[in-house]
Amino acid sequence: SFFATLQEALATDQYDRLVQRLTADARLYSDGGGKVAAALKPIRGAQKVAKFLFGLYQLSEGAFEAEAVRINGLPALLLYRNGRLETTISVGLEGEQCAWLAFVRNPEKISADFVT
Repeated sequence: SFFATLQEALATDQYDRLVQRLTADARLYSDGGGKVAAALKPIRGAQKVAKFLFGLYQLSEGAFEAEAVRINGLPALLLYRNGRLETTISVGLEGEQCAWLAFVRNPEKISADFVT
């Protein structure tokens, strides 16, 4: 799965492997709602998205527990910190490649009710 590749690439510092699993025009969106840290603008392009993901991983390595789920029918991860749901990540796939990632960190929008 994309998330298994993502985890392995991040954990083993395989930047090129991650870039290969992203479409050239991959996008990353982040919603913190002004309440928590999030990217202010969409991040565009496989290289920039990969660099952002590696940066996040280095800052938070080991801080989260992840659970693979589906949100609104899409592959997703729920990220928990100290047992509390803190971030959801949904992805849009084109074949084996990821075209977009949507991080929702806004506490007013995060709910286990979205999990399908």
